Amino acid sequence: MLENNILSKIDKLSLKSKYVKKYPSDPIKIIKGVGNITGEINKQHVDFLKKTNGASILDYCFWGIKNSNLFPRNIYDEMSNVWYKNPLTSLSFWCIAGNSAGEYFGYIPQKDSKGNHFIAYLNKISSSEIHLVSSSFNIFMSKFLDEVSIKISDDEESLDIDYSFFLDSHKIAKDDDELMIYLDKKPPKINLIEYHSRTY
Repeated sequence: MLENNILSKIDKLSLKSKYVKKYPSDPIKIIKGVGNITGEINKQHVDFLKKTNGASILDYCFWGIKNSNLFPRNIYDEMSNVWYKNPLTSLSFWCIAGNSAGEYFGYIPQKDSKGNHFIAYLNKISSSEIHLVSSSFNIFMSKFLDEVSIKISDDEESLDIDYSFFLDSHKIAKDDDELMIYLDKKPPKINLIEYHSRTY
C-alpha cells in the first residue's frame, strides 16, 4: 500500500538525517480537528495525519492538528493564514506543507478519477499562479520523499531539495498517469485569477 510505503520512507530517511521526523498521532483528535478545515478535505492527507500528526522534513513543515512541535500547531490555521495573505488562494489551494522561504505545497479542487485531489506548488505567498505537481497526495509524497532521499544521499546536512524536478512537466508526470492525461490537454501552470471562473 502506497500510504504505508510513504511512512516507511520517512522512517528510513529519519535514520539518515536529523532534519526528518514524524510525530505521534491520535486518530480521534485528527478526525475532530479536520472538521475545522473550511471547504474540501483531502482523504489521503487525513489518512496520513492519522498515522503521523504532521512531519518535519528538511526545511519543510507538514502541519498537523494540535501539534505543539510545529508552528502553527494546527494546519487549518496555516491554511487560513495563506488565504488571508493571498485571497486568490481562498477555497482553491489548501496548503499542507511549507518552508521558511514561503513556498507551499497544497491540494486544489481538481480531482483524479478516484476522487483524490491534485497537488500544486505555490512558489511565494503573493503569487497568482500555482504549478501542478501530482494527481494525488500519496503520489506527491512518494515523489517528494524520493527527491529528499537523493538530496540526503549527497549531503546529510542539507535542508532543501532541488525544486526543478517539480517544475519539469515531463519529470513530474512520470508514473503519474492521471497527471499525464491532464497535461496532454492543459498546461501545468494554473492562473488563480482565471481558476475561480473555470472548471478544471
